[in-house]
Amino acid sequence: MTVSVVPAALMVMPAAAHAAPGALPSPATAVSALRVPGGGVDLSWDLPTDYGDGGLTGFVVHRSSAGMDTSYSVPFSVSLSWSEPDAPPDATYAVSAVTTVGEGDAGTPVAQTPVSESLIAAAADRDGGPVRMTEWALPQPVASVSRPAGPGQSDASMGLALSPDGRMLLSTRPTSGGWQLWSEPVDRSTPPVLLWATAAVLDHPAWSPDGTRVAVGTQASVPSTFVLPATGGTPTREIPGTTDPSWMPDSRTLVVNHKTGGLGLPLALVDATSGVQIGSLAGTDGAIRPEVSPGGRWIAFTRLYTDDVLARGTYVMSASGGVARAVPDDTVAYDVTWSPRGDELGMVLSGPAFPSSVYRSTIGVDGTPSARSADLGARVYQNLQRAAWAGARVAIGPTPTTTGPSSALPLDVSALPAGTTLTCAVDAAAAASCDGAYHAGTLPSGRHLLVVRSHEPSGRETVAARTFTHDSTAPLLRLVSPVVAVALTPTLAASYSATDPSGVASYDVRFRRAPRSGLFGGYGTVANGTTSTRVNVPLAVGYQTCWSVRARDRMGNTSAWSAQRCTVRPLDDRSLTRATAGWTQQNTSSSYLGTNTYSTRSGARLTLASVSARQVYLVATRCSTCGVATVYIGSTKIGSVSLASSTTRRQSVLALPVTSLRSGTLSVVVTSATGKLVQIDGVAVRTL
Repeated sequence: MTVSVVPAALMVMPAAAHAAPGALPSPATAVSALRVPGGGVDLSWDLPTDYGDGGLTGFVVHRSSAGMDTSYSVPFSVSLSWSEPDAPPDATYAVSAVTTVGEGDAGTPVAQTPVSESLIAAAADRDGGPVRMTEWALPQPVASVSRPAGPGQSDASMGLALSPDGRMLLSTRPTSGGWQLWSEPVDRSTPPVLLWATAAVLDHPAWSPDGTRVAVGTQASVPSTFVLPATGGTPTREIPGTTDPSWMPDSRTLVVNHKTGGLGLPLALVDATSGVQIGSLAGTDGAIRPEVSPGGRWIAFTRLYTDDVLARGTYVMSASGGVARAVPDDTVAYDVTWSPRGDELGMVLSGPAFPSSVYRSTIGVDGTPSARSADLGARVYQNLQRAAWAGARVAIGPTPTTTGPSSALPLDVSALPAGTTLTCAVDAAAAASCDGAYHAGTLPSGRHLLVVRSHEPSGRETVAARTFTHDSTAPLLRLVSPVVAVALTPTLAASYSATDPSGVASYDVRFRRAPRSGLFGGYGTVANGTTSTRVNVPLAVGYQTCWSVRARDRMGNTSAWSAQRCTVRPLDDRSLTRATAGWTQQNTSSSYLGTNTYSTRSGARLTLASVSARQVYLVATRCSTCGVATVYIGSTKIGSVSLASSTTRRQSVLALPVTSLRSGTLSVVVTSATGKLVQIDGVAVRTL
């Protein structure tokens, strides 16, 4: 337990009220028992209405829990307060006054009143004792609850930070030969966990907004910032020449005090994974100890020196840059901490100019800070070093670097009371109700800021933010294979490619066919979800086959189907009818599908019924003694092809002129003089 004591010079002894000789004082009035998130109780009261016969010398706190009564003597002091760490949740409290005559009645016990927020601070006694962790209930701070060190921890502490959901507390503590970084539940429900130990002085820890990593700075002539998993272990990155890390809403970028290059440098932005500096914040020259607000909108920082341009003070500016606005009254904070709502700034003021305490400044919607106002005020007689504004809050879970239409950003309200609702706002859009996840949907491609606000049944609100890149653009698709009008093979190699900022995940390839009548059937599948950029499209004899492809990126964006490319595989000569005498069919491996039909008689005719075509192709043999073939559809002449060639060429594909779509019986007629060879291997027709 902790008893608040002040120097004797500050005590104010109340004048005794008129009472009969020997009368005892009445109970203390306005007894309040506030239970802080850490499990302790801050007890406060006012003076009794009747002091009885004698001067007040102190009070007695009566605690009842599980049928057992316990009493604690409290010396009289102006603070009229008392605190107990690890108080039983069912404990009730009453306070009796003690005078020189004796102890009066304790009055009616009061139950504990849970509070949602507290200030956890590293504070030292005025006599120069160790910097210990203490906790005050907010918004009515009345006493300091000592937070005893856990197993293996030092009582002394320095830097403090809260996890995104407010459940866990980071602290840096000295040990023999170095410093340690610890993580522990705010409510101390489980033992603390040692995350890392090093020889350097550790200060200003920070938990990434997605809860996966922590960063901590060192105090040294050449400081460093270290990044490590939130579960502890060896740091994954050291960023030399920097300190005072704070995370931006993307959970990937750190704002740091850049020490390399001299004093007066602006705050730097560094990539927490690579350690590379990616920018700086204009207008923050000479800034130290930056703190990004939980809503991701503001950055607070301090300047501890004065020159002709840079004035001492505490400042707030937009996280995207702009004008830094000073907190009025030339306030210089040794440390700053944001409220869970992100609209108030707590400032640790430690020094002769101010009572050692935490002051508050409300941050307006335009980023203008209000004048400072006392929070803990004169009730605190300790030298505060660091502070963290504790309280459960909404959190946004880990998210990918880039999101897509099917992506959902997880929202965590498990630390908040039942009945808590959420609203989500993206960029400048109006807030709308959201559930356990924010669904990115059809956002425009680009960088966005999601702000999630929780609304508890009590009216309390908290806020979280996440910057993310959204990809709603489908891949850019390109067909690589050349157009092949006629193919004699059973398959056609189709190749394609695509590009996309988030990467191409897969392709779908489809095909459809039409017989010589020209009527296409439904689509069939060549490949679904393939990662290959080359597939074999099956071709059927006598059919026109058209294929198309679409691409899908890693975010689920799918392109439209490409324009189709069509190829026809010819009918064999055996499908043609020998309408006149003079034709001979022969089997030979050098012919298309193993046969050909030939004639040397002028006027000999082959026919194919029920044809619909815009273009006709003959598969024929060319040679030095070959003649001429003419093609008709119905009575319309389509064209003639000469088969004469100085060298023999089998399975030659010969195109006739393109015409309008025509239907009827197709005829192949020998129109050269008798004795000239016309050898037909097949015929193909295209409608597209």
